[in-house]
Amino acid sequence: MILGIPARSRRGGCQDMNVGEAVSPPRIHHQWPPDRLMLERGGFDGATLDQLRRLGHQIQQREGWGNANAIVVTPDDWLDEAADRGGKGVARGF
Repeated sequence: MILGIPARSRRGGCQDMNVGEAVSPPRIHHQWPPDRLMLERGGFDGATLDQLRRLGHQIQQREGWGNANAIVVTPDDWLDEAADRGGKGVARGF
């Protein structure tokens, strides 16, 4: 799978997903400093947010961000592609 995300973002753990699933999860980002966890608004349920706060995370929710695009070669040698639901790009394989 080829997965591109601008601005040095990383996306891991895509091995067991189809290409659409790989680009669609809600965003989560932590960078220190400042020591805060940025989460995509509406992407995480209340129980998850409560647990993160109990673990000591300071949470900032914001609107979606990112612009992931991915292309994968399927087992039968076709190209499958997907673009981020909130992005401006398009994934195309030739």
